[in-house]
Amino acid sequence: MKTKTAMALAAAAWAALPAQATVQVVDFDRLVASTVLDKPFAAGDRLVLDSFAARQRGRLEQTITFTVDSPLQIDGRANWSVLPRGSRLYRVDIDLLGADGELVLSDSFAGRAAGLANSVLAGALGPGTYTLRATGWGGRDASLDLSVAFAVPEPASAAMMAAGLGLLTLLAARRRRQR
Repeated sequence: MKTKTAMALAAAAWAALPAQATVQVVDFDRLVASTVLDKPFAAGDRLVLDSFAARQRGRLEQTITFTVDSPLQIDGRANWSVLPRGSRLYRVDIDLLGADGELVLSDSFAGRAAGLANSVLAGALGPGTYTLRATGWGGRDASLDLSVAFAVPEPASAAMMAAGLGLLTLLAARRRRQR
């Protein structure tokens, strides 16, 4: 009897697990590059940007456009080379833009260590289309690594996001009525 109960509990736990998480990797070999990802992100998924631009100097502008189908929390970590006499990127800024180009999130600088600069990007997202944009300047062999994890938002974050989306909907309706 105990074995049947244990098996039933194990089967229920297995069924409750989310679908297989995926990792979508984007490799850029140029300072200016962009891509659109077709598969929407879900809780447990990861986005990885692995960028290395050999012997290139100039403006950095790399974009990745993606979608999420449900409210998600994102947690991103980025690092890039800042060696004074070697490969380097400088004045790097990582932003997340909404479908209409408005700024949704921006990274926060987290310091330097061992020739790398580090930043973090975190916040809550509602369903929709987003563009992750890295800008700055590159010299010689420039590398940028970025990893973003997607998770189910905590209840308090979800409530705040729902309230914010509701407020935006009300403001949009009010503007339409005023026209």
